[in-house]
Amino acid sequence: MADLSLIADSIPYSSPSTHEDSIVLSGRTATTSTGRKRKAKTSASWVWNHFKLVKDSNKSLIICLEPIGSHNSRCTTSFSAKTGTSSLSRHLLVKHNISKGHKSGDPLQTFFGVNGELQDPYELDNESKEANLNALVAFVVDHQQAFNLVENETFRSFCRRLNPHYSLPSRQTLTRSLSDHFERALLQFRSTIDSIKGAIALTLDCWSSRVMRGYMVITVHWIDEEWKL
Repeated sequence: MADLSLIADSIPYSSPSTHEDSIVLSGRTATTSTGRKRKAKTSASWVWNHFKLVKDSNKSLIICLEPIGSHNSRCTTSFSAKTGTSSLSRHLLVKHNISKGHKSGDPLQTFFGVNGELQDPYELDNESKEANLNALVAFVVDHQQAFNLVENETFRSFCRRLNPHYSLPSRQTLTRSLSDHFERALLQFRSTIDSIKGAIALTLDCWSSRVMRGYMVITVHWIDEEWKL
């Protein structure tokens, strides 16, 4: 395979246009999956300031042009020509700490997805949203935070600072999620207790809140089959 860094320097800039990714540069032509050429759409994603479409051994590739290392060499990480801009922007963020606000070149441009709908490359997918919610629940439990933490403007401002595209769940959503986590933790606890073949020792700790609401914590100690407490 040829040196992608040399190819990137020798081939004029162009952006990929495929059936899967309808984002193309204004004024260019796009080739469809059937080989027919059509006029390109007038919208482009900011990521094309950092990538270039090249041909290597009769195969089209998208390569990253960002500098890396002390010698300012190029990244040249390659992607299939059908790779969407969400994946490309994720590479820029993870590998080069570059987000939409750090792009250079043309002013902010709108871009469209496969269905022609406006999309945000940093919009979190369902898996990421679920992982963030689980992490928030773990934080609330471990540090005994109130459910209205998500309504605290200072905390909300802190989260926006970390990721402007992340939306905190509502207090009601957090409450429901914590209840679900409790049920799963309870099942796991029961399974662990049932697996103990020897005796157990219980320690109870009780206290009252300022409004005289009672609380109790039960701590269980036992020795497992390997004589570990």
